[in-house]
Amino acid sequence: MKEKILIVDDEPSFLVTTKTILKEEGYEVTTAEDGFEAIYLLKKQIFDVVLADLKMPGKDGMEVIAAAKKVNPHTIGIIITGYPSLDTAIEAIEKGCYDYIPKPYHVEDLKQIIKRGVDKNRLEQEVFVLKEKAEFYNDLMAHDINNINQIIMGYLSALSDSGLREQEQKDYAEKALSAVKRSAKLIENVRKLRQIQEIEPELKTIDLTDIIKESIDSVKADHKDKEVEINYIPSEEKQYILADSFANDIFINILDNAIKFTPFTKVEIDIGVVDYAKNEKEFYVISVEDRGRGVPDEAKEAIFKRFHKGHKYEGGSGIGLYLVKTLVSRYGGGVWVEDRVKGDHALGSIFNIIIPKPKGGDND
Repeated sequence: MKEKILIVDDEPSFLVTTKTILKEEGYEVTTAEDGFEAIYLLKKQIFDVVLADLKMPGKDGMEVIAAAKKVNPHTIGIIITGYPSLDTAIEAIEKGCYDYIPKPYHVEDLKQIIKRGVDKNRLEQEVFVLKEKAEFYNDLMAHDINNINQIIMGYLSALSDSGLREQEQKDYAEKALSAVKRSAKLIENVRKLRQIQEIEPELKTIDLTDIIKESIDSVKADHKDKEVEINYIPSEEKQYILADSFANDIFINILDNAIKFTPFTKVEIDIGVVDYAKNEKEFYVISVEDRGRGVPDEAKEAIFKRFHKGHKYEGGSGIGLYLVKTLVSRYGGGVWVEDRVKGDHALGSIFNIIIPKPKGGDND
């Protein structure tokens, strides 16, 4: 993917020349003739490098770079100045700039400074991702798995009480076993996440009906303690999606959540599939409608973002929905949740999954 560079200068000839040079180096280049236009552009997209003239009417280069870093702290800011000096360099660095370029510049110097800035940006992004992953796995071990282990030990400890009736012993044993299954499921989802992140997708044509049926059978087998009714009428025509061998995990995790967060012994879920087209591309939208406790508005986006601390949905690790989001994004689709009854989240949720069809339509 091409690195994005924003050049901000009030000299049109400078913009044209510099843009031409950097485009020839393979960068995606956008220009702005003043600071106000630059800040407007920064609100619409993220740039890897911002090259801004120090002195401009209205907003100067320092203000533009400060605005860029508010949007993305990893953006590399480089000041352009016709009055280079040691004081200018020190001020630029103190205010978070990576470097500065004097006017007029030598073309090779420009190329080298931009290249170093781009490399620094890429490295910072990689370090940031690695740090988030490390925090993610540390959080799993320190919080999620440890909490489940505490639950298991609590129930097993209770079983050692000689005064328990037979039914109480059975209840504690079943609850301990359920917690063990939760732990195993969590570890399995983490393993799959690592595989997905490390392996390039090899998408192929897969029968959607088969995936949904297999997922229904799987979650019913895992929740024999509840009376689970999943209403799904397969299409008479073949329905294919473009996915890979992990596709089942999308529906297994969403159905598992629907059952887990329904506070009744009897669980009813409806699954529907409709066609959707956009920009000459065809998709299926699969809706999973439950009657559980629902998702409040402030959590509707957060429940898919397990890497972000504080976004964990109460009562679950959130790994399953993060895995769902990762997979549908991998396939070029999307996922979102809405209220089953508009305006009242407590009456259940509808999880919508959009997945592309193979090129050529259903029966390709």
